[in-house]
Amino acid sequence: MNAHDTVFRGQRFRSRLEARWAAFFDLIGWRWEYEPFDGDFYIPDFAIVGEAPLLVEIKPHVRLSDLKQNVERVEKAVAEVWEHDVLFLGASPFPADDVSGYPLWMPPAGLLSERGDVESDYVYANDPGLWNTCGYCRAVSVHHSVMWYRCRPCGHHDGDHYLSAPPDDLTERWNRAGALVRWEAK
Repeated sequence: MNAHDTVFRGQRFRSRLEARWAAFFDLIGWRWEYEPFDGDFYIPDFAIVGEAPLLVEIKPHVRLSDLKQNVERVEKAVAEVWEHDVLFLGASPFPADDVSGYPLWMPPAGLLSERGDVESDYVYANDPGLWNTCGYCRAVSVHHSVMWYRCRPCGHHDGDHYLSAPPDDLTERWNRAGALVRWEAK
């Protein structure tokens, strides 16, 4: 798949898919920085700003399992410079769920590499990140499917009892993001 440089909100993105994700992040209320730092032979696509910040890597994959092929390289590249989680997103906010089997009311967003405490038993746990609505601030968020049920990027957590379904209009927002990017003056 060939990437097409695309301008959105005055920012030149390396691909239309990255620009669409930026527009989608705006529509769900996530603050983002594009290509926030240069790593060792790696530049992250986005940093999502908040109490529980995320790096976001965008790939044109349609299945969750395909996102796994990027995990090791990215984790290695940011291990010394990034202390937080990494979210791998694909060609849509609802990748084909061929690995998790989670219910439709809390669909996978992508693959979430949750960074553990250095003194804990794990450094990263790579499993689906699920869309939800934070029970505290009502923001659209993502939480890890099997590890720490903390909302990202707001950082609220208290077990899994406060998580609720994501907004019904995420598909509508994704479609709107596509229209914003497609028709943005270049």
